[in-house]
Amino acid sequence: MSQRGSRTPNPGSGTEETRERQHEVPQARRPSKGPGEQEPQVSADTQWWGFHVYLNRQAVEIFYEGSEVFSELLEKALPEPLNLIAKAYIFSRQVWAKAVDQGTGLRFTSPWIAPGAMVPTAWDDGEEATASATPDVALDRVDLPGRGRLES
Repeated sequence: MSQRGSRTPNPGSGTEETRERQHEVPQARRPSKGPGEQEPQVSADTQWWGFHVYLNRQAVEIFYEGSEVFSELLEKALPEPLNLIAKAYIFSRQVWAKAVDQGTGLRFTSPWIAPGAMVPTAWDDGEEATASATPDVALDRVDLPGRGRLES
């Protein structure tokens, strides 16, 4: 069952400590955001088989920058020593993460037997897009390959 499109990690799973951490919102030390803009957030969700690390779209931006702010957010989202393992491996996944990123947030997944796997997938953080997701296309005229121009 895919969790793509889910807004938050499954709150009914994991240990009580993890459930508490999951609802914490670490605040990054960045300039104040304008109306409608969110702060960078990193959260974690543990399962019996492994764990997920969720990055909202603002956290993805600072992840790509390689900033120390992202490291601090990651350290706060996961308990020790898991945060150190995740931090060591997550930065090595930047190229892969950029390949799957759809601008809506990322989820990194690892099983307990390989906590450094950190497999990135696109994740919808549930926040409104800041830019229009609709492409600029003139619907009154469309060029069709091999058929010429279609005009209404």
